[in-house]
Amino acid sequence: SFGGLPKHASALEQASAMGMGVPLNDGVSSGATIQQINSNHNQSNNPLLKSNSATTMSSSAIGSGGGDYDVDDISTLENKRKQEMDNIQMRTPFDEIWGLLCDLFCSMWYICYHGTMNFIFESEFRNIILYKIYIVLKRSAIGLFKRWPLFFGNIFTMIGIATLLGLIMGDSSTSLYNTTSFFAVSALLIMLSNIQLISYLFTTHQVFYKDHSRGVYNNFTYWLVSSLPLYSLRCFGAYFFALISYNMLNLQSPTPTPTPTVSNDETTDTDDTKTFFIFMTIATTIASTMVVEFVIYIAPTIRAAYLMSPAISFLQFQFSGLFLKPTLLPYWLQPWAPSVSLFRWTLQGSFINQYSGAVSLFPPIGDYSTFDSFLSLYGWGGKSKWYCLSMIGYYIIILRILTLLGISLVTRLKQGKHTS
Repeated sequence: SFGGLPKHASALEQASAMGMGVPLNDGVSSGATIQQINSNHNQSNNPLLKSNSATTMSSSAIGSGGGDYDVDDISTLENKRKQEMDNIQMRTPFDEIWGLLCDLFCSMWYICYHGTMNFIFESEFRNIILYKIYIVLKRSAIGLFKRWPLFFGNIFTMIGIATLLGLIMGDSSTSLYNTTSFFAVSALLIMLSNIQLISYLFTTHQVFYKDHSRGVYNNFTYWLVSSLPLYSLRCFGAYFFALISYNMLNLQSPTPTPTPTVSNDETTDTDDTKTFFIFMTIATTIASTMVVEFVIYIAPTIRAAYLMSPAISFLQFQFSGLFLKPTLLPYWLQPWAPSVSLFRWTLQGSFINQYSGAVSLFPPIGDYSTFDSFLSLYGWGGKSKWYCLSMIGYYIIILRILTLLGISLVTRLKQGKHTS
């Protein structure tokens, strides 16, 4: 005879339970019995004990005792399943967020009541949102680390780009245009380095769509933590890139020459310059990865993702102000196009960080600032370096919101195709 059915068998999804009915029916037809141990559930509500054929199960074949199941019971089960699939299709992103808040409230109540985090690993609380977050995060990290060619290849790519640019440009501490070109080329290459992640991201997203269609976890859970291992990897590579390029190009800010019109307060701190350059490199890397990730979410095929990512990268570069000055843009693009360019804020912030207060390169002429005049050529004037860094932070927040909306839209479209 078969082994006993567990207590939580009736909590399985009906679709999965109906799929398990085939081997159970085969066993029943051959004279085997099914023993249900310690079950307090009503057998008439247990989909595992319902057959997809009205002639294969009877009261004599079930050891626990039960009446015959006719065609009306099967029709009721199928109608209930179709109704649940229709309800899933009609869910909105607000329903997903509301469900998350309810699960989160239950989780916080349990933490306060018991005073421990061990509930994450207890079986009776595995449907709570924190356990799902833990599972998604763990699976994402393991999936990334198992792809060791991608893991180490991404880091070595960042190191290789920094080393190559350092060997080509050499000491650029006093070379104004050389350093500006480095800021532009490095930002473009950093964004293009995300292309090697397209195949990995596209595959993991397809797995998510399948899991979501089965109700394993919602959009918000996946969006919240699934990309954290990848962002950590990119931060790690960006840190090495910043250290290598900063030292090989000798990107220490030129020491200002004190003059009667320039106070000693304008002296640039070398440590602050290096720290800001590292933060700017990491922020640019993370933002560029989020751009490519968003493209993969909305791209219908992996071929489209490979075509769209480089196109967006070069479009961002054109609006940075270095390649095409803002005054040369059409009048309807001038007010907003440079502001939506990630590279514009990277170049402007890096340049101000490098040369602000360098009176040896930008000597003041009376009340006229040659430094501000140079910045105005590229449309970079009137902002501080910390303002530029904060704009990249806003860029990241907007990208994350767009990614969540993209996930919700695509999952609803895929559910519609699945249920039809």
